[in-house]
Amino acid sequence: MSSTIELEPALSGPGRIARARAALPKGGLLSTEAFASRQRIILTVLWLHVPAIVVFGLARGYSLAHVATDVAAVPLLAYAASVDALFSARLRATVASVGLLLCSAILVHLSGGSTEMHFHFFVMIALISLYQDWLPFLVAIAFVALHHGVMGVMDARGVFDHSSAWSSPWRWAAIHALFVLAASAAHIVSWRTVEDENLRARRSLEARERRFRALIEHSLDAVSVINPDGTILYESGSVEHVLGYPPGDREGQSSLSIVHPDDAGRAEVVRAQVASAPGSSAAFEVRARHIDGSWRWLDSRVTNLISEPDIGGLVVNFRDVTERKHLEEELSHQAFHDSLTGLANRALFLDRVSHGLATQGRVGSGFLAVLFIDLDDFKTVNDALGHPAGDALLREIARGLQDHARTSDTCARLGGDEFGLLLEGLTGESEAYDIAARLLDTLREPVMIDATNVALGASVGIVISDGTESAEHLVRNADLAMYQAKRAGKGRLEVFEAGMHESALERLELKEDLRRAIAEHQLENHYQPIVDLATGRILGAEALLRWNHPARGRLFPIDFIALAEETGLIVEIGRQVLRDACHDAVTWPVVDGRAPGVSVNLSPRQLQREDIVADVAEALHRSGLEPGRLTLEITESVLIDDPTTAAATLQALKALGVLIALDDFGTGYSSLSYLARFPVDRLKIDKSFTDALASPDDSHGATLIDTILAMSRTLHLAVTAEGVEEAQQVTRLLDMGCVVGQGFHFARAMPNEALMTAMLSDPFALVGPGATIS
Repeated sequence: MSSTIELEPALSGPGRIARARAALPKGGLLSTEAFASRQRIILTVLWLHVPAIVVFGLARGYSLAHVATDVAAVPLLAYAASVDALFSARLRATVASVGLLLCSAILVHLSGGSTEMHFHFFVMIALISLYQDWLPFLVAIAFVALHHGVMGVMDARGVFDHSSAWSSPWRWAAIHALFVLAASAAHIVSWRTVEDENLRARRSLEARERRFRALIEHSLDAVSVINPDGTILYESGSVEHVLGYPPGDREGQSSLSIVHPDDAGRAEVVRAQVASAPGSSAAFEVRARHIDGSWRWLDSRVTNLISEPDIGGLVVNFRDVTERKHLEEELSHQAFHDSLTGLANRALFLDRVSHGLATQGRVGSGFLAVLFIDLDDFKTVNDALGHPAGDALLREIARGLQDHARTSDTCARLGGDEFGLLLEGLTGESEAYDIAARLLDTLREPVMIDATNVALGASVGIVISDGTESAEHLVRNADLAMYQAKRAGKGRLEVFEAGMHESALERLELKEDLRRAIAEHQLENHYQPIVDLATGRILGAEALLRWNHPARGRLFPIDFIALAEETGLIVEIGRQVLRDACHDAVTWPVVDGRAPGVSVNLSPRQLQREDIVADVAEALHRSGLEPGRLTLEITESVLIDDPTTAAATLQALKALGVLIALDDFGTGYSSLSYLARFPVDRLKIDKSFTDALASPDDSHGATLIDTILAMSRTLHLAVTAEGVEEAQQVTRLLDMGCVVGQGFHFARAMPNEALMTAMLSDPFALVGPGATIS
């Protein structure tokens, strides 16, 4: 029951009134622009009625005075409705509506109440409904009611043109009122329909505007609208996220006020260009000052929308790309700089050299030189102290280069332990030499790495540009000069000469030939006899390699062994020499119940490899040679470079049963501790000491040999003298107690077949002319 009572008000009179009001148009919803447009149309119609009424009245036979009197109020109303300062928009609409209906009343009067002229009211009411405002519309209805009711009664003949209306004016006023109301109802429905459509359109527009504003306010992109002169008219709220400035804070200021000075000129040029071309746009990047004082990179686009009435300016969209720019700068730095030292890399160095060559011809630019620097024996640091220590050393070298370079010079790490230095603006070639010499002295100074003083030195190649070379050629030529310095003994400076290029090409060609030589078996073992100095009997032979080059003829080890070491081919060559020597030694004849032995030189690279023991074992196994007949000759430098590894490798070789000989003894870093530590069986006296025995006045060489022989007797080591070329040397060696030797006095290296023949011949046949053996 209570719920029924609660619903009753909705069904009562006030409820019906509320529903009726809700069904009617609200009125007064026109925008300022829409009202102004319709007001102009209605006032134009109103003003046109003035001359039309005058003409109509005169045509109907009325005097000009009569017509003027009737129409006099119309222009006054039209003027009042057109002056904004006098009335509000609603009142001006009402005044204009009264003016239109007054025109209808005057026309009805001048027509003598013609029924057809009453339709003018219907047209005017329809025109007034364009205001979509209840006040002028109701005033119009009231005007019609008063005119037909009051005037119809007071002057029936002036309002109606038939006798029935004259006798019953109220009845005909009511009939006209019904028609007016019916027509008005249609106008009201149309009005409501238009109003609803406009309302929906407006709400939709407002919703879109709210969405657009929300997107703009919360977008990563900020938006500014600026005048053609650059003054800020509007900035979106997202500018606070981008640059920290509150919305509207910078409106009225110059858009360039926070642009970096280095970018302001370019930004102004872009703005001017776009402002002068309607509809155009341009993208650019600038730095702008954040509210916290930092500089931010902005990716911006400006578009000319000056002709757009809702915008009327240049629209600038921008976003913060500072992180991207920093990443690009970092990637660019990584692409052109060495990650370990921070120096320029090869790509940037070549670019700087190219730039230097391009400016070299200008007046006052001076000379240009390129230095190629390679550290000597850098591998020993990595092997002894580890790669982290090697990296630390490279960083120290890089700092040293930068400290000693001029501000105009470019330092670069070209790879590994190779560095480059570009010298520009030199006053002369001698200045380049002086800088290189000072640099060499600096690089010789010890560097403290992991509590260890490391002193390496470097080899430097230098090339002076004559202005005709490319950057690649200059760096290549400096590299060639550096390699010449390496070959000449390291720790020195070499200046590029034209012949170095040809020499390098020749070496490159020889490298390829050497690879083919291994595959095509162009390398051949020759053997130099090792003899008993007292009897001349051959005790064995040392394998010495010869290269039967198809174009250059026979080449000796001095012509290609260094190249083989450099390329790493020495390992395969050494393996081949070892196999062939063991194979040949098995074929040698046994003389006086003694089988001769064979000596094979091992290169440092071979001894450093883990598979050297397996290689020796395989060569012995495949040939069937007794291990005791194979002597492996090594140099003292192998023992010094990595004594721990060398000792372990030699012990493993000794376990196979082979003999170990220390070649060129006395020229390196020999000491009793080394001889006691390593399993050495034989010492080979270097030729430089043996040569001294040929001169009676050279007592120093003889003293050294006496010392070596005394030391060998103490350590129970056998001794072989190398380079015996004269009978006098044989005699003196025998007097000192050295009983084994080899050299040209007995024989040069010979093929295996010739050696076998010599072994079976008279031992004195090997002795040179004029020699005596005692």
